[in-house]
Amino acid sequence: MKKIVRKTKTILAILLVSTLMFSFGTTSVSAADNVTGRMGPYQLSNGIGSVKYYITNSILNNSMGSTLVTLINNAANSWVNTGYGYNPLYMNRTYDLYSSNLDIYGSTQIIESFNRVDVSYWRGTSASSTRVTPLDSNWTYCEMILYVSMHDPNNYNKLQRSIAHGMGHTFGLDDNYNNSNSVMCDFYHECYVYKPGIMDHNGLNTIYG
Repeated sequence: MKKIVRKTKTILAILLVSTLMFSFGTTSVSAADNVTGRMGPYQLSNGIGSVKYYITNSILNNSMGSTLVTLINNAANSWVNTGYGYNPLYMNRTYDLYSSNLDIYGSTQIIESFNRVDVSYWRGTSASSTRVTPLDSNWTYCEMILYVSMHDPNNYNKLQRSIAHGMGHTFGLDDNYNNSNSVMCDFYHECYVYKPGIMDHNGLNTIYG
């Protein structure tokens, strides 16, 4: 009888541990899916309460110039108004390059990469600045290059997605390798959205909240 009781207790203990491990694993995965990770320990130095973006002539003079401007404005608005409640971000277009936190360029170059947008980080002003990385320093502004010719010109959603993705990097968000419903989903995987999802929204709040 004692052997039976001991065996029953052992089985119950194993089941309890397994249940706890499963619950912990599920919680961890959910947490990872619900928050887009940051690129490094640093961030946009002035915060995201007033992010100004400047659209350069390389966008304006592109054959799709007016469409690209609309998509850039739409992408900025999609970050400000994600539909998932409060975040501290506010963005508006500036016509003064030297007051910008994000300078947006267009390129007709075809590069040997899946990346359709590239972001570089700078500390200082457009007149006098030093290039940095999110692993080493806060940054004052970013330069974003949109490789227009690498997009299907008839697919405005994917174009807007690339712009919104680049904006996310400007705020310090990293590629999201685990969630196709994140606008920060990396370009090597299928992405199902063209504007920020809840995990992107939560990422902003995690860094700047």
